Amino acid sequence: MSNWSEIRNLAEKLRSVQSAGSTHYLSERICVDIVSYLINSGRLRLIRSVDGRAFLTENELFKEIVEELAAHRGRVSLLELSKSLEMECSIIELHVSKLLSNHCEYLDDQCLLIAGELMTKSFVRRITEEIRDRLEFRGVMSMIDLVRIYNFAPQFLASIISDHSGVLFDVSRDGDKLYTNLYLDKQESKILGYLSAVITPTSLIDCGSKLDIPPKVLSRLTGTLISVGKLKGALTAGKSIYTPLCYRKAQDAFVSDFVKQNGYVDWAIVQRVGIPDPSSYLRSRFPSAIHTKGFAIC
Repeated sequence: MSNWSEIRNLAEKLRSVQSAGSTHYLSERICVDIVSYLINSGRLRLIRSVDGRAFLTENELFKEIVEELAAHRGRVSLLELSKSLEMECSIIELHVSKLLSNHCEYLDDQCLLIAGELMTKSFVRRITEEIRDRLEFRGVMSMIDLVRIYNFAPQFLASIISDHSGVLFDVSRDGDKLYTNLYLDKQESKILGYLSAVITPTSLIDCGSKLDIPPKVLSRLTGTLISVGKLKGALTAGKSIYTPLCYRKAQDAFVSDFVKQNGYVDWAIVQRVGIPDPSSYLRSRFPSAIHTKGFAIC
């Protein structure tokens, strides 16, 4: 049976062995070469960093991608992921594709890959609501402005707005411009009030500058008001002049009275009352008259 002195001696030897440094160890370079060999031979499944000094399992890489996505508040480019995780771009692209096809295992939110950027659907929804708020506040914005603010491709922005049209967005698009329907309703009311009061031909350019309405919007809304019968008049001269119906009736009445009193009418008189093409006007107005160059005999 061992006595206490032998036990103490054994304990001292154990401590000395544990505290002593090993004289046999592998260098870091050899460890890297061994692990690389095992990976290349298929005996070990690890993903090597760009510098070859770190190795990750596939699950760990998935987790780190998700953590980076969260750290960037739901939007991160594949290039940023490659730099942050020190992985080759091709490896990041491959594992992002796998992540998207098996999102339920690693993510609480669905993700999208748009133009080399990984985004969560909640991020897209948040940006969509922000765009809606901007539009509601300003009434009109250009796609170029939105591209500059959010650094999205125009096609992606257009798809966001289209997908949420009637739900989050109540807008109309005209070329590059986006208009809320509330904005258009307000402009329509201004146009209706202004043009209903004019009694002579009015330039839409002058009207637009006074009402602070973009020319294209003014022309389109004026045409709509005329077509639905809210405005009694017509657009002439390449749709740049609004002529009220009362003015045209006054022209017709003047020419008709002149013909009744004189039995003829001179083109110069017709032009004097603002009719630019007297020949066509008189032939249409008095089809049974004798029409010659310069006047019509009725």
